[in-house]
Amino acid sequence: AAVLRDMPVLIRLDGFAWWNQRSDLWNWYDQNGSNFNPVSKENVEWTSWDSGSSMGEGKRNWGSEFSLPPHPNLGSTTYINAKKEQLQRIMPQIARWYKNLPENKKYLLAGVVLDKELSIGVNFYLRKGDSPVGPDMDLGPAFGMQQIGYAAVKSYGIKNSGELMIADLAEAVKRHAATLSQTARQSALAEGVDFKDKIYVHGGGNSTSPCCYNNAFPYNDIITPDGRAGWSFYGVIDPASLPGLGSALDQAGDGRWGALEWNVDPGNQKGKE
Repeated sequence: AAVLRDMPVLIRLDGFAWWNQRSDLWNWYDQNGSNFNPVSKENVEWTSWDSGSSMGEGKRNWGSEFSLPPHPNLGSTTYINAKKEQLQRIMPQIARWYKNLPENKKYLLAGVVLDKELSIGVNFYLRKGDSPVGPDMDLGPAFGMQQIGYAAVKSYGIKNSGELMIADLAEAVKRHAATLSQTARQSALAEGVDFKDKIYVHGGGNSTSPCCYNNAFPYNDIITPDGRAGWSFYGVIDPASLPGLGSALDQAGDGRWGALEWNVDPGNQKGKE
């Protein structure tokens, strides 16, 4: 279809935001549901330092609140291996298609996006008491919701007791992003194609408020040696004005990044003009 229509494609391979079909990985709590397995509590997030507090149903707010499976444990070996298995299956197919394109048509593959707004506690959450509907990026590390992230932080050996800090969560995200991009790049390299400039990890959970960006995920948590970084920007006219983004791109080395989700609010645009 891309060749026929001369239409570049950006392919998203998401094993994070929408893993609804993989109940074999997350259903530890519904005995009447598909693929029930108590061991799966190791693959989802916890609200304390042990799996006895494993999440059941999660919540998300993209305009309104709805239910979804529990938040994945980004440090779970089983979960990571399941994602690697799919990347190792799909990336060679994309690489072969790209390799067979004529040189003057290579632009038809705009890139491959890994996951969607990779973070902890942002697009999967548990409300705490009378907390608002949806996380507030300026209130990290729990974002005004019930604190989660213990499973990932403990699984990666970052910390196994005490208070969770945003730096702990960001380190877990960073390690997960590095594994994903490395697997994707190596899977393409097996076909003789280096996709470093085609692979983008989609980050999320960043604050746009100058007062509070230290409470949210740093932009460098998805910068990896094997791909590029990209983020969601809402109501942002000039990304260069965002605290911490410039230094994150300096760390990346050449300043390349992806606008993977970008909605400029018309009202803000008018005000800027």
